[in-house]
Amino acid sequence: MTPRGNEVERVGGPLAPGDTLNLPLFAIHSPTAELFFRVEKSTVSIVPFVWKELQRISTFSSVLRCDPKEGGSPVFIQVIGETERLPHERTGKHTLSSVCHSVYLRPTVILRNLLPLDIVVTQSGISGETTVASGNHLNLPSACPGSCSLVIKLPNYLEREWSCLEDVRLNQPELTVWSFESHDAMKGATLDLGMHGGKTKGTLELSLFAPCWMINKTGFLLTYRAADDSSNTLYHPPDLNGPVLFGSKGKAFFGKKKALVRIENSEWSTNFSLDAVGSSGVVSCSTPTLTRQLGVHVQLTGCSLTKRVIFMPRVVLVNSGNLDLECREEGRSADPWIYIPAGECCPFWPHDVNGKLEVQVAGTSQPTAPFPIGLITPMLLPLSNRYGGLEVESQNTEGATYITFRPYKPGFAPALIINHHHKGIDLWEKGSKNVWTLMPNEQRQFSWSDPSGARLLCWKGRNGKEVSTGLTEDDLGEIGDRENGGSYWVTFLDGMQRILLFTDDVALAQDARTAGELEAASMNLSVSFHGLGFSLVDDSKAVEVLHAGIAR
Repeated sequence: MTPRGNEVERVGGPLAPGDTLNLPLFAIHSPTAELFFRVEKSTVSIVPFVWKELQRISTFSSVLRCDPKEGGSPVFIQVIGETERLPHERTGKHTLSSVCHSVYLRPTVILRNLLPLDIVVTQSGISGETTVASGNHLNLPSACPGSCSLVIKLPNYLEREWSCLEDVRLNQPELTVWSFESHDAMKGATLDLGMHGGKTKGTLELSLFAPCWMINKTGFLLTYRAADDSSNTLYHPPDLNGPVLFGSKGKAFFGKKKALVRIENSEWSTNFSLDAVGSSGVVSCSTPTLTRQLGVHVQLTGCSLTKRVIFMPRVVLVNSGNLDLECREEGRSADPWIYIPAGECCPFWPHDVNGKLEVQVAGTSQPTAPFPIGLITPMLLPLSNRYGGLEVESQNTEGATYITFRPYKPGFAPALIINHHHKGIDLWEKGSKNVWTLMPNEQRQFSWSDPSGARLLCWKGRNGKEVSTGLTEDDLGEIGDRENGGSYWVTFLDGMQRILLFTDDVALAQDARTAGELEAASMNLSVSFHGLGFSLVDDSKAVEVLHAGIAR
């Protein structure tokens, strides 16, 4: 407002988003202390912002309306004034008489898309629509809370179009349910999504979200339903690109959630919780001929309002080598081999989760010995061909079993057996009738012929007594009579390889036994904690709610 008090005068701009303008004194100290604003292609706001109100209260806000010049919709501006008191130095003393007034121009409404798919937004009464990509937001300059409504569409979700019409309320609740309807098929369908509302520095922020994202990694058609609602089922085909949005109906939408799942035409599983973030578990889906086990993993997304629920096979085969492999269950020779490309993984649905598997290199016909699915320790499985063998390792978690295959490398064999003795040594595995002889001055890489057996290697010791070792720790013993010169066996580690040595040289046996103790350390690690801290953070407001710590 000019000094005459009856007309306005431009004092700056235009301002790009994020820019700052310092107002001159003559524009501030006008008779009315009024500031007017306008946006591009609109008229000056009729109602002013009176900045002198900030001398009475530290924060003052108002909503200004700018009408279009040539048709179109009005634009609303959320104007917020804040006062910051500044120390002012004068003749050696400080006073608080100086202040800095800041005026912020913000949109009245912002809509955030927290869904894993794009949405299309239209404001009622305004032509044109805007696509908001997943994770992005949209400023709604023509939206005034309490006097407008929004139409939101999901253009291609589950091969249908969904739409919702809701009012933007002046006192928007923190959590509400927005129902989307689809009439693409003979029978209409309803999809309930959540809307989180809250004000941030005067701007109403609306966040559209789904309580759960269901992710299907099974390769089969899955069907979901809430534990307390048998009428509403969701189908999740294996080739769907993206997750399925899941939530309970009615009052249970924001309450505790439990769900059931089934695979293809199986029976429904027992119900499981969707609220325990970070948890994993296994559910079973049965048919008259087969029971399949599903791993269920509940994770929190980057938005604290949504959980990611991943469904995957109970058993996953991982090929971390450079050879293509094939795998199948023991005793099911009529079943096709499951192909595992090099460097990839694939799901596996065993008929017996406590059964055994056998594996072979693709293109060969010499499988390994059968090994249990829940193998506890890594093991080398010998192959009777030029590939030598494969190492298998099973990692068991609450929600899955990962079976990893690697090609043979030096050190993978359970033992390298060396006969530094003047006689041959007869050896056998515990429980096996297969006895083999290691001749003098010979050595042999050894692996277990029965991975699920006792895994003890045996030979005859003093007085013909059976001696055994599990090849898991250093040890030393005698196998001959001392009256006849004596002979010894010793196990020790040479790098990554376990050695079993037979010798009649007592000094050599003792030196080998203590070789690990005399080995010079090549690395020294020292780990210390100054303190331990725990922070609880409100993600939506980026505020630390609680901090607890233990210090020295």
